[in-house]
Amino acid sequence: MMRIKYILVCISILLISATVMSGCMPAVTPYESGSDDTIPEISKTEGMTVKETGTDDKTTVLPRANNADYYKFYDDIIINTLKEDGMNVVSPVNIYCCTSLLAQTAAGNTQKQMLDALGATDADDLAEKTKNIISSFYRDEEFMKTFSGNSIWLDDRLNVKEDCVNKLKKEYGAKIGKGSFKDQKYIDEMTKWLSDQTGGLLDGRINIETDDDTRAMLLSTLYLSARWDDVFYYDSSDKTRFNDNVYCNYMKNTENGYVYFGDNFTAYKKEMLDYKGSVWFFLPNEDSTVYDVIKNRPIEYIFNGEKKVKGGLEVHLTVPEYDVYSDGNINDALSACGITDAFSETANFLPLSDDPLLIDAVAHAARVKVNWEGVEAAAYTGVTYASAAADPDGEPEKYYFNLYRTFFFVITDDNDVPLFAGIVGDEDVIKLIG
Repeated sequence: MMRIKYILVCISILLISATVMSGCMPAVTPYESGSDDTIPEISKTEGMTVKETGTDDKTTVLPRANNADYYKFYDDIIINTLKEDGMNVVSPVNIYCCTSLLAQTAAGNTQKQMLDALGATDADDLAEKTKNIISSFYRDEEFMKTFSGNSIWLDDRLNVKEDCVNKLKKEYGAKIGKGSFKDQKYIDEMTKWLSDQTGGLLDGRINIETDDDTRAMLLSTLYLSARWDDVFYYDSSDKTRFNDNVYCNYMKNTENGYVYFGDNFTAYKKEMLDYKGSVWFFLPNEDSTVYDVIKNRPIEYIFNGEKKVKGGLEVHLTVPEYDVYSDGNINDALSACGITDAFSETANFLPLSDDPLLIDAVAHAARVKVNWEGVEAAAYTGVTYASAAADPDGEPEKYYFNLYRTFFFVITDDNDVPLFAGIVGDEDVIKLIG
């Protein structure tokens, strides 16, 4: 019997921008270099090796982070989406939550593959885990907002089982839409819901496509807005070209902190306001690429308690202002995680309907925009690791962490849940005008 298409769409947004936050953030003028204030000279050194900074004899063992049960799926998604011929930015937790909803509509081996990939024992366990994740990153405060949205849109021709739909509404807070995919007003209603849930940041970028076989669409969103704990200033005097190729706007900041070291990268963790979120910046070593860093499973690295880290440093941080956006089909990425039956004739979605269904496409879109004031899209800031105290009797050692070339980043909440992960290259940095 011919299977009818059941379309699943994941939409993620992260905007780091002062302009959208203007209604709740006070007006602040970015610091420009060249004023009367003394600004430390920022070295052009692009990161140092473990040996050069002396961390071989100063390795610190940090306590393990909480909620590490999910990092395998997060890393698998990052590895299988952020490829050289793939996307530039992705939301691992949004895909987790969306797949969790999908699993509630599945049964048999189709559901088991999703449960195994998401690290759950059964559908109820998965619903509970997902609620815990969502409550972990949810914020509704003046300078920090992070929230998710879920909905399922059903076609009039689909014979729907109300128990399944009611479970999505009760367990996940999903909006239930009913209408005809041949009716433009119904499509417009979906589009408006997406726009409302993502702050209008993807308006003009998302085009909902349906055909005669479309019977349902599952939509999941993530939005974040947050300020840095310690804001940047713009350095208009720094004319270094990103990747020796592009002139761009550089943001700079000096703060006391840690520098982390992996097998093929150096990393720095910059906190958001009130330690309710962080951005991890990963700079590959000179003989490595961002894809080498990604293949080494960065989320596992973040969750792992044992790290080579040097503390008590005066870190001089240089980051380009950037805006990175990607969209694409992630069927193959989910298949690589072991979720295969959903896309085939063997798909089992009997909890939702007795009508034969399969997944036609899983679309994912994400945007991250970073400027001097902060991030807009989700929030976490928590000190999960034990601090290494600095020497109170001496001046802190200076360390220059300069992102003058392609780098990888992960935005986490205060339980290290990876909200967004992405790669910043030439096409993503904000070009210097004039």
